[in-house]
Amino acid sequence: MSSSSHKKRRLRKSSKVDRISDLPDSILCHILYFLPTKLAATTSVLSKRWKLLWLSVLAFDFDSSRFKTSDLFLRVVYSTIYRRDIALPIHSFHLKSRSWDIQKDVNQFVYLVGQRGILNLCLDLSKICRYIIELPTTILSSGTLKVLKLRNLIVGDNSQVDLHLPSLKTLHLNRVDFECHEHLMKILLSCPILEDLETKLCCVMDFQSRFSDEFAAFPNLIKARITEFYIPLSMVCKAKTLHIEVV
Repeated sequence: MSSSSHKKRRLRKSSKVDRISDLPDSILCHILYFLPTKLAATTSVLSKRWKLLWLSVLAFDFDSSRFKTSDLFLRVVYSTIYRRDIALPIHSFHLKSRSWDIQKDVNQFVYLVGQRGILNLCLDLSKICRYIIELPTTILSSGTLKVLKLRNLIVGDNSQVDLHLPSLKTLHLNRVDFECHEHLMKILLSCPILEDLETKLCCVMDFQSRFSDEFAAFPNLIKARITEFYIPLSMVCKAKTLHIEVV
């Protein structure tokens, strides 16, 4: 056999080597971190080593539109959370659902991720949920939460809750309804190091309870984008980038 033929044979053999599986678990989990959870779960069929690896990622992205039914979607979310090692943290949890009858499920999911050191929480719900699904107030006392993004839900009475979000840097409220202005202000005042504030098409139902006091500006605010007059200008006036739009 010629040396050139032998060389080609070695090249073909080396091309079949699974170099991805040679990587340590920590790097593989980091790669899976950036995939939608349903796609990450499909890697479990690759080999015995991969079977449970996807459950060790620290970020989960669940989208009901990727599932045939709402029941299947919810079963997968519950199964994923409960099958993980309880000692493993969940740093990021993104829930996108188009179902309206999921209040108890939202309560449970928020509670579970809150117990696992959540850093980034995004609840992206359907339009009909805006008048039905209420944000569990337990998350508003999270000492670890850095990013909170809410879409189409209600923030109920938090007057009896000790709100404290000492680590929150990003707060985005999109079509979020508040029973009264006091409830909105209480959340804002619980975020001492806020850097990124965005509100869009939010609604305060009880105008009579609006605060008339002036509030100190957020000292760390980098950017603010607001589309309502519910946010006192005194709180966002020092933002490096400020966009105000009245719709």
